[in-house]
Amino acid sequence: MKTRQKLLPIAIAIFSVLIGGTGIFLWLLHRPPTVECSSDTTSNPKVYKIRAVKIVAQPWLGRHNVYGIFLVPEHYKNNPDYAVFMAVRGSNSYFTSFDTDGGNNYLQRSYLDGVMAERGYYVSRNFFPTHEALEFMIKGQFGDLQQPCNWTMLFIER
Repeated sequence: MKTRQKLLPIAIAIFSVLIGGTGIFLWLLHRPPTVECSSDTTSNPKVYKIRAVKIVAQPWLGRHNVYGIFLVPEHYKNNPDYAVFMAVRGSNSYFTSFDTDGGNNYLQRSYLDGVMAERGYYVSRNFFPTHEALEFMIKGQFGDLQQPCNWTMLFIER
C-alpha cells in the first residue's frame, strides 16, 4: 500500500507532463501564419518564379513528408538553360531536392496528390528538409510553412 502511495504522485506528474506536452505540440501545430501572402515580383528578367499549388507538411512522419507541389510549364522540363532551385520564405536556404528518375532528369507527372496538370504543364514535387520543418514548428511558424504562397520554385537563366 505504501509503494502505491509513493508512486501516485510520480504517475500524476508524468501524466501532467504528457498532457502539457501534447497541448503545446497541438498549439504549435495549429498556429496561424505570421506573415501575409504578398505578390512578390522580381526585377530580374532572368529569374522566373512559380508558386506552389499545394503543400504537404507532416514532419512527424519522417523524411520526405514535407514537400511542395508545383505546376511547371513544360518548356522548363530538363532544360539546361536554367538552374532550378526552391525557396521557402522563413528559411535561409535554397533547395534542389526534387523528384528524379534516379539520374539527372526530374520526374514529370500529370497527376500527384490530387493536383492535375493542365495541358502544357507538369506536376513537380519538391522536398523540404524535415529538420527545418521541425524548426518552423518550434519557432511557432508552422502556419507559414503550410502556406503555398511562401514556397517558390526559381528558374534562373544561365
